[in-house]
Amino acid sequence: MGEVKDIAGVYDAMPIAHLARAFRVARETVAKKLREAGVRPSGKRGGYDVYRLMDAAPAILDVGAGPDGENRIPDPSKMSPTDQRAWWQAKNEHLKFLQAEGQLVPKGEVHAQFAMIAKINQRNWLTLADVTERDTRCDPKVIEYLRKRARLSLDETAEAIASVDGEVEAEDDGTGISA
Repeated sequence: MGEVKDIAGVYDAMPIAHLARAFRVARETVAKKLREAGVRPSGKRGGYDVYRLMDAAPAILDVGAGPDGENRIPDPSKMSPTDQRAWWQAKNEHLKFLQAEGQLVPKGEVHAQFAMIAKINQRNWLTLADVTERDTRCDPKVIEYLRKRARLSLDETAEAIASVDGEVEAEDDGTGISA
């Protein structure tokens, strides 16, 4: 019978063939991108170089900084005016496509859905003590405890919504679309 090995670190470092399979990219492409990004092997396993996944993934996916420290994500402010226009036009077309595909939802729809969920949740919390009293005829101390806990939960939820709403307003890019 075979020997049982520790597999906890198997996915920490992977050879090029495994990275190619995981990212569904040709081995040659993975090797080229790792070489261009300056990613060095973290060791060897079975005679093959292995690469740390956290180092290899950004290079394979073309995100993060390149070997010269330059950010690979284009910065429109450093482009010529015609390139900027093309960049923003492409970005807007991409957003329209994502919205048409149903991957982006207009902000108003998101707010309406969350408001509906919050109303149902609030109604259930506010009626919990009364329903419990009616259905179980339990001690009044239990009912008071339920009312207090329900109020605390509703207050916490309201605070969380208010803090998230403030963050969302700060992050709003003016498109009226939530990701």
